[in-house]
Amino acid sequence: MTLASRKRTLVGILVLVVAIDAAIVVLFLRDPPSLSLAQLFSAGATALAVVLGVLFGALFLRLFRRNPSVSVFFVTISFLLIGTDSFKFVQLIALSQTFPQVAVVLSRVLIATNLLWVSALAGAGLYAGGVRMQRHGTAIVSVVALVGVLAAAIPLDTGTMPENLVYDTVLPASLDVIVAMFSLMAVLNYVYAAVNDRSSRRLVAALAVALIAFGREGLFHWIEPLPVLLSAVLLLTGAILFALQHYREQILG
Repeated sequence: MTLASRKRTLVGILVLVVAIDAAIVVLFLRDPPSLSLAQLFSAGATALAVVLGVLFGALFLRLFRRNPSVSVFFVTISFLLIGTDSFKFVQLIALSQTFPQVAVVLSRVLIATNLLWVSALAGAGLYAGGVRMQRHGTAIVSVVALVGVLAAAIPLDTGTMPENLVYDTVLPASLDVIVAMFSLMAVLNYVYAAVNDRSSRRLVAALAVALIAFGREGLFHWIEPLPVLLSAVLLLTGAILFALQHYREQILG
């Protein structure tokens, strides 16, 4: 995939995510459901995650439009995918109108987008660590297909809707382990790149990726104001550190 192809891919994802978010906002505001306090907290956490994801996705697309780094390309995708958390607003509508089957489908969609997000971050780590596979498009399609099958097949516990508006899997720890392993893979590959290049500055990118991973997952799972605020700060700090580090490298060549 050439630099121009990667740019078109990112623009396409940005347009699609923004269109989805805009449609959901219109749908939600046209007939706003009556929300409990917990659901209001969840809506606030969701809105914060969506804004940060789309904002940094668009900013990275602008800052690094001529950057040949495949790692930066996948990190930008990961931010844009955070914008799909807006499906939680549709979940609130489905719950208020007691559409249980819709709630199940939306949970599977949100599980899939969360797995795609962490897969993109893991992909960024692999390329930072030295992977040189050129068929990025094939890799993306393959991962999307695999995650889609997994999200569709995984059994859900539909007895009680958790506060984060995503049904737990029957074995919730298994999904958490996958996310944790992929996040750790991303961080360790950035650490490996720093050690391999004997560059202490590259360790900043590893720290940034760790902060991004913790912050994003906190915004996905937590709804309490203090943990949500902390998660947002971690995500914001990680994104800024990552951007500064790679922009410096881009300027210096």
